[in-house]
Amino acid sequence: MRELIGQSRNGDWRSALAEQIAKAPERNRRALHTVFTDENRAAFKAVLPPLQNRRVLDLGCGSGITSIGLARWAREVVSCDLTLERVTFLALRAREMGFTNVRAVCAGDTRPLPFPEGSFDCVVLNGVLEWSAAEGSQPVREGQLAFLGEVRRILKPDGHLYVGIENRYGYTYFLGAPEDHTGVKYAALVPRWAADMLVGRTTGHPYRTYTYGCNELRDLLAEAGFPGTSFFAPIPDYRTFHELYALDGSEPRTGREAGGWRKRIKQRLERSRAFTPSYGVVAGRDKVQPSWIQELADDTRRRLSIQGDRSFPRVKVSATSTAGLIVTLQSRAVVRVALDPVCESRVAKNFAGLERAHGLAHKHKSFLCPQPLYSDRFHGVPYTVESHVSGTSYAGISEQERECGDQQAFDLLIELKTYRDAAAAVLEPADVWREMVVAPLHDLLTRLPDAGERQYVAPMLEFAERGETEPPSVGFTHGDYWWGNVLFNADQGRLALIDWDRWAEQDFSSNDLLHYICYRRMFKTGRQWSDVFSDWLQGSGADRVENAAVVKLAERTGMPATWMRSAALAYWVREVTGHHPSKLLLDIDWRQRMLRAAQSLALHLGVARKSPV
Repeated sequence: MRELIGQSRNGDWRSALAEQIAKAPERNRRALHTVFTDENRAAFKAVLPPLQNRRVLDLGCGSGITSIGLARWAREVVSCDLTLERVTFLALRAREMGFTNVRAVCAGDTRPLPFPEGSFDCVVLNGVLEWSAAEGSQPVREGQLAFLGEVRRILKPDGHLYVGIENRYGYTYFLGAPEDHTGVKYAALVPRWAADMLVGRTTGHPYRTYTYGCNELRDLLAEAGFPGTSFFAPIPDYRTFHELYALDGSEPRTGREAGGWRKRIKQRLERSRAFTPSYGVVAGRDKVQPSWIQELADDTRRRLSIQGDRSFPRVKVSATSTAGLIVTLQSRAVVRVALDPVCESRVAKNFAGLERAHGLAHKHKSFLCPQPLYSDRFHGVPYTVESHVSGTSYAGISEQERECGDQQAFDLLIELKTYRDAAAAVLEPADVWREMVVAPLHDLLTRLPDAGERQYVAPMLEFAERGETEPPSVGFTHGDYWWGNVLFNADQGRLALIDWDRWAEQDFSSNDLLHYICYRRMFKTGRQWSDVFSDWLQGSGADRVENAAVVKLAERTGMPATWMRSAALAYWVREVTGHHPSKLLLDIDWRQRMLRAAQSLALHLGVARKSPV
């Protein structure tokens, strides 16, 4: 951390962090990238009462990424951690990112906490409560109660507490997963006295990091002065999750995901009060105030005159950090909530894409897509609302149905390329090539941190600038055309297309085709994108349906004879440069996979050099 801080003071914190991640063992790199950069770790803020104009304490802030996420919604965030190096790095990072509402404080969970009574509207304990009595000789539960009493003291009377913590009876523990804090199997499940003996014999230390089941945790909080609680299941766990499921109220539902009996059992366990792996708990001195997401859902239902169910909505968290929260209200509407500026631009682009695509769908009747309804801000947070479309996911249709489904998807993809907006200016493929391939390659060379990597990409830029092959034809594109965004059997056998955040009026017609081919192969083989892309470049792995689609697209769109070479380069550039700005720099393993795919691409283009990766 000291080296990271020194480098951050002398330059860009992202470059400094990238250098430190590169030095870490390969098995730790992805975790480090997530811990330091994934603002979705703070997505639990949606289940808190609105944070606008509120003062928040992030106690035990760690790397500070949760504080950054909270600061986008709150008036002020005080980030507190026992490790001086962590809060120093957070202060440097927050200042460089332009946050004036983040204040870093070096302090731990010792009592008393270094804040006056009634200082905060909200206190966040994300992975902290279980450690609050780890030191000392006081009985563990009593120590945790005393700590919670201090938290209650510094909260305002109408303030709220958020606790992220493992479930003592999480189903993975029954399957033999080691207890998260001691690394000892079954330590959480057995009685405390037995756990103390088991952990002591295994580690040489007493067991002092107590976690709790649902009722036990509810009782602990009530005893500490927080009788009002709302329990949520962050799935798969409270640190990194893709869904927030409300555990209070009705019995758990299995959700809409398709799969075999094992997957359905897993889904039910994840959404079970008793066996979910971890909890996200909102607690108050009295009853818990409605959450931000519940208020937004109620406001949307009111504006759209949606009657009936007023339960907590289905909340998904985008895995890509670009789509934000995706909130489904029954089968009527989908709300997209931006979590950061990059996400905000993608959510806005999705709405614009729906406006264009819905007009096409209405005119041509060949496919369905959500109808854009309205965009707005709620407590200062931007969001959009679109209609909900039904259908079956690719994973949900049978093996026998998939060949027909693939044929439908390829046919629709090709049909989309023939659509033209008469009012739009027609761009020449050479102009699009300069904008979508040559310029991004120039930018890529400046962003790659390693000189060897830059030397490896340079020949592809030279190839692109020489224009040795004609660019592919240009047409209307979905931009993220893969089986996850295609719904089958939507209405009278038609397909539905969702997630239009990468659409373009005029882009290379081949990009959607190659994207569907690669992700279809990934589904069928279980291999990574870089591997299936390399196979396609080498001419292997294609089946009858895929070959027919390639020929048909070339014929319908008037592709030049050498289109596959230029199409491959255009698609690789889009996949490498089209992600969140931090991914290329900080996700080193992903970057190296992309460059390994580039080795096959360079051979395909005839510009191969020795690989540096």
